[in-house]
Amino acid sequence: MKWPALLALLLLGVAPSGAGVDPLVRLAAQVAAPDIARPVTFTLEQRYDIRIGSFYRQQQAATFALAGAGGATVAARALAISNDGRAASDAARSKAEHDLLAAPPFRQPFDERYLAEYAYDVHGDTVSFRALVRDAAHGDGSFDVDAAGHVTAMRYVPCAVAAPANAGMVVVERAELAGGYWGLSRLHAEYRGRKLFVSGTLVLDGTVSDVRVHASVDEALADMRSR
Repeated sequence: MKWPALLALLLLGVAPSGAGVDPLVRLAAQVAAPDIARPVTFTLEQRYDIRIGSFYRQQQAATFALAGAGGATVAARALAISNDGRAASDAARSKAEHDLLAAPPFRQPFDERYLAEYAYDVHGDTVSFRALVRDAAHGDGSFDVDAAGHVTAMRYVPCAVAAPANAGMVVVERAELAGGYWGLSRLHAEYRGRKLFVSGTLVLDGTVSDVRVHASVDEALADMRSR
């Protein structure tokens, strides 16, 4: 699991953000803010399909218990990992936990803390965004907003990806997951890379389940360790 896991479509030019951001963007940020801040735990199931040239293919599956708060993962516990159906070693599980926590969290364009880091263009209930900071924590794409101000889906292209990948796209689905809490429910990502004359791809599908909202980070950590 060396490549980061995150797909989208839509690269559009947009207008400046900041204090003059469109009211729909501001509404989406205000609605999302309480859920982004809440300590939560959840189970994440991931499936990877890795192909290198025409001669190598590996399929990986991983299930993690995660604790998050403030829009970032604060702790991870690998419940099960397999490569082509064979259980991974304890060392591989520890590395997977480390890699997951080490990946920079995506700075979501509807997080009110990061509105000044994007430019926006609004078309009906769809918001196109372009990152003003061009690094792995940002991307260009679009998100959809429902009548209540909830972001229901997001598509984006990361501004930078880790080697050996040189391009990627991400699609995120969001939904109400527990007692009014909205968050990521499904993720699909594709990455492509090339080294010398050999090209490769990684396709990732992730599903979130068993979401629980907690009163504190300590409570969330205790719940994660008990899973």
